[in-house]
Amino acid sequence: MNLRLRIGQLRSRIEIWLLCSFAGRFLRQFPYRRHWAFDVLRFLSDRQPRVIFDIGANVGQTTEYLHRFFPHASCYAFEPAPTTFRALTAAVGHLKTVSLHPFAFGEGEGTLPMAVYDYSDMSTLVVPPGLVAAGGVTLERVAVRTVDSFCAEQHIERIDILKMDVEAYESKVLRGCQRMLTEGRIDYIYTEVGFDRNILTRSAFTTLHPILEENGYVLAGFYECWGPDRSTLEFCNALYRRASLNSHQ
Repeated sequence: MNLRLRIGQLRSRIEIWLLCSFAGRFLRQFPYRRHWAFDVLRFLSDRQPRVIFDIGANVGQTTEYLHRFFPHASCYAFEPAPTTFRALTAAVGHLKTVSLHPFAFGEGEGTLPMAVYDYSDMSTLVVPPGLVAAGGVTLERVAVRTVDSFCAEQHIERIDILKMDVEAYESKVLRGCQRMLTEGRIDYIYTEVGFDRNILTRSAFTTLHPILEENGYVLAGFYECWGPDRSTLEFCNALYRRASLNSHQ
């Protein structure tokens, strides 16, 4: 890991600690579009989120991040790969407001093959044609559900924040929560988007943005932008807000 990346990560950790410890003092001064959870906190004003979904929780990086900003919210973390799920449990299973679920979300119910990589951030339900198990990757069948059915089963009427990072499977997740979307029951959506259509492991911004726009969402900001050089943006995370929400800035 290079020095520049280490310095950036250290700065981010310090900022998160400051924002979570002294949020009121930094509320007006801290710039927008640096920490998305803190931006949501400001957009919400005095209202605290009650339900958070972390879809594609991996080993709990975002789950822990969200818990720091919203410690009293019920956070549901979903991770279908068994080995990764065990690491997720070890990392955040002790948090009382977090519940862990070993399945994926998609457009239907059942099981699907998943390409599970040693580098777990790459694991995906978008299995490349002809992929066979080899060094660094295995094929495993995992359980898949829909957000709509899970919410109905758990009597969840509203999701305040839905984060998804599912390696090009985001549009399928959105199809599986069509009822929640059309009824305006999801307030904020945070998702990875890509800007290079030749990279098939990320959902293209030009695919996801129209879906969310048609369902009544507006783009609130880009975060954690990355590109191979200063003049090229390859991917980032995008925060969407339900248009009918009042924004407090």
